[in-house]
Amino acid sequence: WTLFHTLVVNAAEKDPAFHSGGVSTVANAMIRYISNFFSCRECADHFSRHVSELGSLPDTGDQSILWLWTIHNKANLMLAGDQTEDPTSPKIQWPSPQNCPVCRNNGNHWIPVLTVNGETWNQEEVLRYIKSIYKAEHLKQSPQIETLEDN
Repeated sequence: WTLFHTLVVNAAEKDPAFHSGGVSTVANAMIRYISNFFSCRECADHFSRHVSELGSLPDTGDQSILWLWTIHNKANLMLAGDQTEDPTSPKIQWPSPQNCPVCRNNGNHWIPVLTVNGETWNQEEVLRYIKSIYKAEHLKQSPQIETLEDN
């Protein structure tokens, strides 16, 4: 999920498809990659089902970010409590209230909201939070690894 969120966020302002009214290049590539190369066939089928449930592919950068976030939360809802759940990464509706207290709608009727899995979310705050995590300038740089060729 980290790779997919990073790709979608960083393509949001650069994807040439958006300039011509097309759909997200990254979303299309993810769909093809997951359907053709994911080793977990059940996971790939669930991903495809979630994509179909959303009905359309994103045609703006922000829509792409919210599209993937919605699919991720649908997967988390489905996997919560499953025997395969990693206890260090519980399958919650993300982001948690602790990580982003303003991401869930507080009843303000004047802001754009999304309802995902029965929860109402503040669309602008969800976008701001996801971008703050995955935009290139916010990613941590890994230390360079010395290779044999460097010596």
